[in-house]
Amino acid sequence: MQIRVLDHIIIGNNCYYSFADEGLIEKYQSHFYSVNFCRQGS
Repeated sequence: MQIRVLDHIIIGNNCYYSFADEGLIEKYQSHFYSVNFCRQGS
């Protein structure tokens, strides 16, 4: 299942951290889609 994540937000202590704002969602997606999940036996 390839569900696209738009953001992951951590909220606490009157502040927040957005993975999308930091460019981490885009970085993860480019890495995720370049991984070959089908492994061939030796």
